[in-house]
Amino acid sequence: MTKPELVIFDCDGVLIDSEHLALQSLIEILAGHGVSLTLAEAVERYMGHNSESEKADIETRYQIKLSSDHIEKKRALREKLFEEKLTLPYTITG
Repeated sequence: MTKPELVIFDCDGVLIDSEHLALQSLIEILAGHGVSLTLAEAVERYMGHNSESEKADIETRYQIKLSSDHIEKKRALREKLFEEKLTLPYTITG
């Protein structure tokens, strides 16, 4: 058996459910553009998509032009939501 050179652990949404908070940041950004998007719609359309394809779809679907710093604004809001609302599913003691 060949020893792997690299192992990637993608635990986003596995150890801590952060995906819905990340999508909430998108919902809030779009609300600022007059677009109403439910969490269920966001999950169906954008969960698992990268920011560039998400942005392209939004601009086409809703006929709006997002700013050049849209991704950075969404990232900053996502981090704020993580700090305020992200919780561990368990408590470590000892």
